Amino acid sequence: LMKKIGDVPEKDPVPKLFIWGSIMENEEIVKMIEDAGARVVSEDFCTGSRYFDRKVEITDNPYKSIAERYLKRSPCSRMVDVFGRIKGIVSLIERRAISGAIYHSLKFCDHTLYDYPLVKEEFEKKHIPLLHINCDSAKSDGQTKTRIEAFIEQLTA
Repeated sequence: LMKKIGDVPEKDPVPKLFIWGSIMENEEIVKMIEDAGARVVSEDFCTGSRYFDRKVEITDNPYKSIAERYLKRSPCSRMVDVFGRIKGIVSLIERRAISGAIYHSLKFCDHTLYDYPLVKEEFEKKHIPLLHINCDSAKSDGQTKTRIEAFIEQLTA
């Protein structure tokens, strides 16, 4: 078995990406990332996996359990300390050996745009590649696709 495993050619490593920021209205962005040869391996959006990060405990009082689940779930980014949140995300990226991150913001989403300079500074300190995509509700897929492809090309160079 070990001899056969040794004969299997290694695949080229695929860049692993973390995406986060505002609510992502343009679901095509993930498809663009994957079509460009990378994989989204983790995300942090209010309407993404963070919404389901805790289970409802089964107790004698189901109403209390449901209420506790809602009250203790991870809050929206505007409700937490930005420095602690960035530190946690950097830690996750380092632990999972993620290649880079895409920070997505909707135009006029003030709290996300306010956080970006802090995110950029910390990512530069840690030498984590970062792409900022600032979209509006009107889709600008051509420009976004080109920027994503160029970012992924930098990761694989």
